[in-house]
Amino acid sequence: MEVMTEHRPHTATKHDYIPAFGKDALLPFYDLLTRVLGMGKAYDALVAQAALCDGRVLLTRDRRAERTYRSLDVSYDFVD
Repeated sequence: MEVMTEHRPHTATKHDYIPAFGKDALLPFYDLLTRVLGMGKAYDALVAQAALCDGRVLLTRDRRAERTYRSLDVSYDFVD
């Protein structure tokens, strides 16, 4: 079985993924920009929704996201 990343005849990049902002040099600014724009809460909601849709208990270390998990009525446990 051929894996998608093993056969890339037309690719011009050295990556099997698209870097943040499309360029490696801009990667350090990605984390800063996502924090400034408040994307952490959106990410927390996305993770919670995935656990909810799959009927799983979300295991997390992120105590900051607890409010989001509660508002979405997701079962979660903290792992220390």
